[in-house]
Amino acid sequence: MIRRALQDNAAPSAESADNLPAVAVGKAPLALVVEIAGKMVAVVTTFTTHTTRLPTRKRLTGKSSLRLASETLAHLRATVLPHADQVAESLGVPPLGLELSVTKPAATRVHELDAVVSGTSLDVSAWLAVLSLYLALPLSQDTVCTGAIEPTGDDLHPVQGLIEKLAAVRAMPSIRRFVCPPMDEDQSIGQLAPLLRQRTAEALQEAARDIELVTARSLADVLRTCATEDGMVTAALCCGYFDQRLGDGIPPSAHDSVIRILTERLEERFWECLKANLHAGRTSAARALLRHRADYQIRVGRYPPQLGVDLANLVRSLPPTIRRRQAFFPLIPARLCFQLGQLAEAAQERDAITLTITASGRLPLVDSHRPARRKARPSRDAVERHLQAVISAIGADTLAREIGLPIDEVRLSYPVPSVIIEDRELFQDACTSFFVALTERLDVTTPTEFQTDDANTLLAEAFAQEGGIDAAWEEARFALRGGMRFILDRISDTYKHKLQAARVKRVLEQQLNQLDWTDRRALMACLLDRLGGHLPSELRGMDPARLVKHCDQVAWAYVSAMDRTVAMFRRY
Repeated sequence: MIRRALQDNAAPSAESADNLPAVAVGKAPLALVVEIAGKMVAVVTTFTTHTTRLPTRKRLTGKSSLRLASETLAHLRATVLPHADQVAESLGVPPLGLELSVTKPAATRVHELDAVVSGTSLDVSAWLAVLSLYLALPLSQDTVCTGAIEPTGDDLHPVQGLIEKLAAVRAMPSIRRFVCPPMDEDQSIGQLAPLLRQRTAEALQEAARDIELVTARSLADVLRTCATEDGMVTAALCCGYFDQRLGDGIPPSAHDSVIRILTERLEERFWECLKANLHAGRTSAARALLRHRADYQIRVGRYPPQLGVDLANLVRSLPPTIRRRQAFFPLIPARLCFQLGQLAEAAQERDAITLTITASGRLPLVDSHRPARRKARPSRDAVERHLQAVISAIGADTLAREIGLPIDEVRLSYPVPSVIIEDRELFQDACTSFFVALTERLDVTTPTEFQTDDANTLLAEAFAQEGGIDAAWEEARFALRGGMRFILDRISDTYKHKLQAARVKRVLEQQLNQLDWTDRRALMACLLDRLGGHLPSELRGMDPARLVKHCDQVAWAYVSAMDRTVAMFRRY
């Protein structure tokens, strides 16, 4: 086991040292205040932590061109490092031997100053650099943090020189964000030094014009600002705590908020990061994330549920222009796919085949095993109670929020590479990809082998009045009404109409099936009366008993009336 560098005469054992990289580095930008020609000036530099597998008899060395004061080293040993150690140990990551350094700013080199770093203003930067080293967690190098850490907790306190540091950060083109604790939460600065408070407020106001200012009250706030989602997911995979959760093998500690940020919803965050990278064209980052996931599963000896199907659906939802880029595939090396396949149980063998095929660049024709969402059956109650349940479930606001808005979000965020598409296969691929993106957003289960057929069916329905798929193809080629943008808009509206009508029909049937015949007729009569303004006159005049068995007609008429209302508002 690796011993801490904070223990006297501690060094990594020979066995653990063989498992360490030759050199590991954690870096965090740092703002320091130094004295130049009798004037206090702030400069931006870098706080760096190193570890080597060479044994050392010193626990914490300041091997930097900018000397660390002995009291500062003692403070880091007593306050900052225990905070990082506790987080690492909670995640099952052994702390390492450390060597600290602060890069000497150019200003001190020019003036040949032997500047000494002292005080507690580098607490946050030091903690970030050490944690980055422990977890192999990349940090944003465009963010400068300052603040002192509470010895007994993870709260942060303001430090001196904030005005000078703000000026130095604003002068650095590479710095976009400045993180600091709230200046005067207890009003003590305003009482003891009102002029300082005023000057600080003015400096913050001036700095906000050039950089982003972030207030951090705890180490969790700092981590949330300085670490990326990709970095935190990758760190969890590389360090082996991807499947751990707070309370599940991780003992409670004063740093629960930090640990929660590092461990919560990692499976969902993995897919969110992967999707974001693929849609943004960051193929290298996506491949790296998938390789880390494969390596992690191989190390723990477990094949993840539905990895192949989920990856196939994600790749299928991408616009074809992204998938057809050079060097897009393979997403996972064949060697890793083979090793993962060996871990699959009998019930997972088909998914492992799907993973291998998808990663190599071929879209598989397999069933999706994603379970459908279960709908709780409402309790039996009076007719009015069922009526209220129906109205609540099929109201215009509810249908718009649960179906309309998600579809609109997909449409607005979906990239349209070209208004005109002259290749029939590329046109078909683009329509299918958009259809898959819609079903993924609404969690609609669609077997992969039927996705193209379902997309064609929807496309034919969208252009049924103009001639079906051939009419859509003509629009894609000549852009008479907007080309692909118009086609995707029409697909979105048609799919929205179908899902909303299906929702209304399902809700009606669920409520009616819980009542006897007399109560069914009474419920339908009340519903016709309540929705009268949204239904055609011929339906309002029919006997409710006849409509009990024709919920689909009521649903279609109701949704069509809402569509006409929306279309009317669009014209104005």
